[in-house]
Amino acid sequence: MSKVVIITGAGGALGKAVVKKFIAEGFEVIATVSPGKQLDYSVEGKMLVHPVDLSDENDVKQFIESITKKHATIDGCICIAGGFATGDLEQTDGKLLSKMMSINFDTAYHIVRQVYKKMTEQKKGRIILVGSKLGMKAELGKKMIAYTLSKSLIFRLSEILNASASTTGVKSVVVVPDTIDTPANRKAMPNADFNAWTLPEKIAEVMLQIISGNENKSVLEI
Repeated sequence: MSKVVIITGAGGALGKAVVKKFIAEGFEVIATVSPGKQLDYSVEGKMLVHPVDLSDENDVKQFIESITKKHATIDGCICIAGGFATGDLEQTDGKLLSKMMSINFDTAYHIVRQVYKKMTEQKKGRIILVGSKLGMKAELGKKMIAYTLSKSLIFRLSEILNASASTTGVKSVVVVPDTIDTPANRKAMPNADFNAWTLPEKIAEVMLQIISGNENKSVLEI
């Protein structure tokens, strides 16, 4: 029987690489996209695509309930969905802060809350959250206040989950990539050294090792 993994943010460059990697390894992938969006790629393997508003707690709850009715076990959940914005303290008003919190933290928290319940019942499971170096070192985020604050909560959430890992059997890992080599980042930073960036495929391989139980660190910088 194929292992089942949920992958949010499947429509992005990193999401695409992760989906393709897990499909190639024989996983059954349940991918999420924003309502009204579709994947711009196809795969050969077991994959279902669900439009889910990850910022809507009820929408996420209904989504996970529909998945658990069909699958006795959820082996992994990879929370990739997120976004980015710049702005120092003066430029970061409540509206921008709320937007970044919704995009980067709420989207992860809502699905983790539902998946964690299922995984504790089955006494096993792996959750991957995507952090950032700014979230680890706040002093680096002076010009990206809202983004930095939203990503810092990802680490705290993972720590809370892992505080009970010995009894729940559920392990959470925060993956912290350097600048990811994507078309969007190349367009935004045309003069950067692309060779120093991290390929999405490398991150996908690390995530595969985590979900497969071959990596035990709680935070992985890539």
